Amino acid sequence: MDPLLDLAKKEVRISDHILTVTMPMLKDKKLILSATSHLENSINHIMNYFIRKSKKPIPQDKDLLRRMFIQHYTGPQEIIDIVKKIDKIKNMKQREQISFIKGNDVVILTNNYKTNVIKEEEIKEILSELKMFLAKLG
Repeated sequence: MDPLLDLAKKEVRISDHILTVTMPMLKDKKLILSATSHLENSINHIMNYFIRKSKKPIPQDKDLLRRMFIQHYTGPQEIIDIVKKIDKIKNMKQREQISFIKGNDVVILTNNYKTNVIKEEEIKEILSELKMFLAKLG
């Protein structure tokens, strides 16, 4: 097994543990943001794996890495969709000014008071898709 895929699987396990064990036990929905960060790390490891496998230089800038991966990746489209979903959530978190919990969701307000919602179900769906993709890779 490739070390980058091992790291990706480890990040997925951590995210899964946060969502299924830690968050229900502590009843702290802000842990959704932590789980999302681990999913983002997993995606970065997967992108590094495929770019390294294609014998291209791996950029240090994560935005460049994403663009390069999306442009050159020729495998199943599902991973591109996951990358785009995670990227959308990452962009929401970067513009965060204030965040609070409403039900099972994290509501993020930006500087101009634009509201973004990160739904727990959406993160669990991304986690499930990522687990299936990693299982296919081996």
